[in-house]
Amino acid sequence: ATLGNVTTSAVTLGNSTISAVTLGNVTTSAVTLGNVTISAVTLGNVTTSTATLGNVTTSAATLGNVTTSAGTLGNVTTSAVTLGNST
Repeated sequence: ATLGNVTTSAVTLGNSTISAVTLGNVTTSAVTLGNVTISAVTLGNVTTSTATLGNVTTSAATLGNVTTSAGTLGNVTTSAVTLGNST
């Protein structure tokens, strides 16, 4: 369910599940070599880019602008609730 502009590009070599509810502009790009599950509820502009070589599970609820970039070589589990700008 999107109320803003959404651009997604993904190159996946594993199982991938992405669900998003966005109220702002969202740009995501991902290159994954493992299983990926991403769920996001965003109320601001979000730009994310990830290159992952392991299993990744992320969930985020954001009320500000968020820019994240990550290069991971292991399993990663992250959860975040942000009320401000985050880089």
